[in-house]
Amino acid sequence: MLFVLLSLPVLAHGSEPRPVALYNAQRCTQPPVIDGDLQADACWKDLPLADHFYQYWKPVPTRPPLRTSFRACFDDTGLYLGITLEDEHMATLKADIKDRDNPETWTDDCVEIMVDPFNTGDSYTKFTVNANGARHDQIASHLELNDGWSSENWRAAVRKYADEWTIEVSLPWSDLGAKPRDGDVWSFDLVRYSFSTGAFRGVTWSLGGAGAAPQNFGYLGFGRFDVGRKADCDRLARAAKKTKGRSFQIHQSDGVHVRDEQASGCGTTRTSGRSSPRGRPAKLSTKRARRSPTCRRTKRVQRWRPSGRPCGSGCAKWSPRRRRSRPSARDSGAVRMRWPFCGRRPS
Repeated sequence: MLFVLLSLPVLAHGSEPRPVALYNAQRCTQPPVIDGDLQADACWKDLPLADHFYQYWKPVPTRPPLRTSFRACFDDTGLYLGITLEDEHMATLKADIKDRDNPETWTDDCVEIMVDPFNTGDSYTKFTVNANGARHDQIASHLELNDGWSSENWRAAVRKYADEWTIEVSLPWSDLGAKPRDGDVWSFDLVRYSFSTGAFRGVTWSLGGAGAAPQNFGYLGFGRFDVGRKADCDRLARAAKKTKGRSFQIHQSDGVHVRDEQASGCGTTRTSGRSSPRGRPAKLSTKRARRSPTCRRTKRVQRWRPSGRPCGSGCAKWSPRRRRSRPSARDSGAVRMRWPFCGRRPS
């Protein structure tokens, strides 16, 4: 059965770059036992906690109505997630569905896990687990959701406590259609639905992320991934280029980072080593770059800052056939993923 997905309205361009969620999934030497008990497995204790969520289906950052968090790790077999869902109404959790592959599973208190290994922005695999531990899986291709796809390889287990419930999930690489290498970046989102108060409440890990809006998924970085390292930041840039544009904030478990490739590869945006006031991206320096002695042997071209204004003349080998329009003035500041360095025209 096929369902056509609706698209969430595109976030408007403003003075602040849009936040993008990022989590570094580390390799685990001992995989967790999938029984729902997060305290029994040592692998969860030292992993970073992702607890910065947004209200579901809101195009702007809005305080979430529910406290939700997760940790993730992986090995040669698959991806593992430990999820904690706090709720002050545990006695009234909605958990009607008990059978496997029921398309109404999402109408219970549940979690949806969506993974897009190829960063397509319109295709992904979705795994749903409700408060009974009932499972439902689907696959979306080019914004068409196939409810007939199913896999028996992935596992999930649930535990309930006085003021929270927890889920452990194991997703084998065979169900995801790919196996990551260290430093790879995959699109990912985790969405929670709750009906324990009698009314719908929802949260999403990535702002605007939903099954109907895969272009707004966040990202998983695997293994030895460090967004502060240029090679890894370049991987994130390539993954985000299609759906996130040129400027965005990276929200990671250790805080919020405004990244700019011109400042030390993907270092935090700054002017003379100082952060800009009110947490806004600092404007890049207008100091003219030094001319290289190789200018006499190569064609001199005009260089451009991300704000669209010239930053001096320099040296580069550049073919008119590769010419692209310069960035617009509205794109000043924030994360520059398309023009890595002021000293080179975009190619």
